[in-house]
Parts: sequence; C-alpha cells; structure tokens
Amino acid sequence: MLTIPPPPGPVNPAELPVADAVLDAACIEVHDPARYDQLYQVLAPRHPNLAEELHFRMRTGPLAGAATIMAIAS
Repeated sequence: MLTIPPPPGPVNPAELPVADAVLDAACIEVHDPARYDQLYQVLAPRHPNLAEELHFRMRTGPLAGAATIMAIAS
C-alpha cells in the first residue's frame, strides 16, 4: 500500500495513460503492495512530470498491469 503523501499539484487525466504504461512496464502488479513506497521513490524521480499521476494510480488502482501478468505467467 502506498503511504507516501501525494505530491503537490493536480492529477492530469490526459497523462494517466502514460502513467499506466510506466506502471505496466515496471510490472507493478507483481510487486508486493508493502513495497509500493519504495517503488514510487524509484519511479517518481525518473518520471518527474508524472509524479502526481503515478501516485494517483498506485493509490487508487485499478492498475493496468494485467497484460504484464499474463506475459510473465506464460
């Protein structure tokens, strides 16, 4: 579960698909939710323009990683 406070600034709905792609590439759904804070601390500096959207998606879900899970499982 993500416990880091959200970054200042609004969530841009137009950037949510990009945040979904970043989280999908990070295989977010195969990570232990207890480590979401650590994962966010890695991803947010790499994608500073998506910090709000990444936080929003990691906090609220549903996440876009179903295709990733299927690829890893197969």
